[in-house]
Amino acid sequence: MEQPRCIFRFADVEVDERNFTVTKAGEVLPVEPKVFKVLQFLLHNTHRVVTKDELLDAVWSDTSVSENSLTRSVASLRRLLGDDIHQPRFIATIPTIGYRFLCEVQVSGDGFVSGAYSSIPEAPPEAAFATTRTAETPRPRMRRAFGIVVACCACILLIWFEVASRNTAAPLRISDYTQLTHNGRAGEVRGTDGSRLYLQPSLEFSISQVSVLGGMIEPVPSITLPKPLLRGVSPDGSTFLIQSYEKRLSASAPLYTAQVVGGSNRYLADAVSAAWSPDGKLVAYSTLNGDINIISSDGTGAHKLASAGGAAYALSWSPDGRTIRFDREHSLWEITSSGSNLHPLLVGWRPSWGRCCGHWSTDGGFFIFLTAPPGSASQIYALDERRGLFRRTAKEPFQLTSGPVNWESMVFNQDGKSIFATGSTSAGELVRLDPKSNRFQPFLRGISADLLAFSKDGRSVTYVSYPDDILWRANPDGSDRVQLTSPPLEPAAPAWSPDGTQIIFMAPSPQGWHAWIVPSSGGSPQRLLPEDSGQETFPSWSPDGRKIIFSTGSFYDRIKGSDIRVLDLGSHQITTLSGSPGKFAPAWSPDGQSILAASLDLSSLCVFETKTQHWSTVYKGILVYPRWSGDGQFIYFLRYTDDSGILRIPATGGEAKGVVGLKGFRFTGTFGLWFGLDHTDAPLLLRDASTTDLYALTLEQK
Repeated sequence: MEQPRCIFRFADVEVDERNFTVTKAGEVLPVEPKVFKVLQFLLHNTHRVVTKDELLDAVWSDTSVSENSLTRSVASLRRLLGDDIHQPRFIATIPTIGYRFLCEVQVSGDGFVSGAYSSIPEAPPEAAFATTRTAETPRPRMRRAFGIVVACCACILLIWFEVASRNTAAPLRISDYTQLTHNGRAGEVRGTDGSRLYLQPSLEFSISQVSVLGGMIEPVPSITLPKPLLRGVSPDGSTFLIQSYEKRLSASAPLYTAQVVGGSNRYLADAVSAAWSPDGKLVAYSTLNGDINIISSDGTGAHKLASAGGAAYALSWSPDGRTIRFDREHSLWEITSSGSNLHPLLVGWRPSWGRCCGHWSTDGGFFIFLTAPPGSASQIYALDERRGLFRRTAKEPFQLTSGPVNWESMVFNQDGKSIFATGSTSAGELVRLDPKSNRFQPFLRGISADLLAFSKDGRSVTYVSYPDDILWRANPDGSDRVQLTSPPLEPAAPAWSPDGTQIIFMAPSPQGWHAWIVPSSGGSPQRLLPEDSGQETFPSWSPDGRKIIFSTGSFYDRIKGSDIRVLDLGSHQITTLSGSPGKFAPAWSPDGQSILAASLDLSSLCVFETKTQHWSTVYKGILVYPRWSGDGQFIYFLRYTDDSGILRIPATGGEAKGVVGLKGFRFTGTFGLWFGLDHTDAPLLLRDASTTDLYALTLEQK
């Protein structure tokens, strides 16, 4: 006998068992299957204490799990409903025993008996249609035929509306989460051959592997390319696409094919991103100038497909071979494999949310990608691309995952029944180099924050909390903290005005990076140049507070180039610094006589003398985050290579000397890694305290 299906209503929440949905204040909320089942069981047993064993038996009857799974589900449920564990409105914790649902609940539906369920009902069966034969009086043949046609049309419409209404619910959902690794350092999943998963460790040039069933992570022994970055695995699982970063740290690097088991490496081209065709015979790749090209996997027949109009990342080829999708400027784009119909996807859908890293299911029916509200964990969304007579074309994607886990990369299993994904909980520990011990010690109590900047008098500090991207101002000991921004704004590179009253920073948008200003005491952030359609990156004040300097490009998109511009705050005139094309991230020296800037490819460091209007190269080599010393006599920077470390050179040029080596240091931060100086020139870093593991997400399709 089919168990009843009910609709529960409490406060501003409605829970529909038939459609497995939770609606709060009119909005359908994304909810994990196990979390929904916990809520179901509590609603069927309101006002009584439900033991932990009861819930574990009801929700996880088919598997053995610990109480941690239940605790996590209840915590997710509280976040979903907006409940407070200390002052609960809905779910009360009965210490050591279980839980009790507190709120008054109204129930409607097929029937309800409190406490009647010892298990959670499964998803409803497909609707069945049956015809009933009735007695019929003789009628004229024409009327009978007309009646049959009308009845058939009515049945077709009924079926169409039934299927369409069923399609309003999510057509794909995750029914189970299985953690495959447990070392907290898995890295990103980049491909599978059906039996193994291939991984790229975070901020490392190496390739690892693990069984699709989970277990120990091991290196791939066959890789002979120096500093390899895995871009993909061929459809038959035999060949890697690898970029080698031996010679430079750049958005572009030499692209090779390499046999998974032995064999030689074959150079294809210099590329930014690449993807296999579904038959493994071709490779699509993007270049620094924004082109998308095609080349045979044997290295022949390279030709331009089209210009993407910007740097194209995370290329993905559809299973039918007709379409290539990619990321461009925090959004998804697509083009046909013949080079026509270039256009953005999901125009107008949550425009403040960045989107990336798309993949098709093996049958092409679904396209999954990553996106997140600003300041929140990245989640997996899916777009239903199935077509059929009785199926509406989906216009908007739907959410597959929710909760605190930040999903970073994913690939479909070859059977299409699951997704392998990298899930992480992002966190960092702010540390400062102690000059006496020459060791890094927690700073500001080791908070998870980076992009620090100190006021001129050293009495205040501003920073961006990680990973929620909120700008704060505080005293150097962390007291008197004031929040300066809120999502969806994602601040970066903050800098103080000389008088300490304002903070300028940059923040991304679908149109690029723009400069913003906010009072250091708190207030509403405002665009620096609201009429400017171009980019404004790394803005900062001149020491006298009369000018603001900024660049027009970034390392992540060098197609449009970059120069350095100066805004006169008195006349509101903007001028371009002489000889600045190809340079970015400018910073005035403390005395205002020099301007520091890096080359757009991060291969050199230059200084501009304001009196002579002359540029000089003071350092050549891979570097990031150049900083003036407090007295302007030295320039500090982070060398991010095999022998990474913090170095400094005289401002006039000369030999770079090591301040501290960073071999084995685990970086993290808003941009993956960060380096800064406090007001005494002591180096600051954000040490990685995150955990990253692999999961298998079991799919259930409707």
